[in-house]
Amino acid sequence: MHQMILLSYHHFTKLVVSAEHIRLHHAWPQLLIAFVQYKYWIPRIRNLVKTIIHQCITFYTFKAQATHKLTGEYHQLEYNHLGHSSQQAWTTLDQFH
Repeated sequence: MHQMILLSYHHFTKLVVSAEHIRLHHAWPQLLIAFVQYKYWIPRIRNLVKTIIHQCITFYTFKAQATHKLTGEYHQLEYNHLGHSSQQAWTTLDQFH
């Protein structure tokens, strides 16, 4: 099967990439490019994907929430839940790094 060639500046191409972005649940650029390139050949696809993602409010909201949750608080809560003291929890974590 051959890929369909789409111009990066055409409105239909923007709609296709935007629909794939939403279908993939607001995917990151690398994943979005991989899925779009499976069916379509779009010159300068990286620039188009960056533009689509930059305009996506949901992507940036989710991205901000995901990076906020990546703190060390999870391990602290997990060990305290198991009945360990906070000193013991951090000592245990330091052994595995």
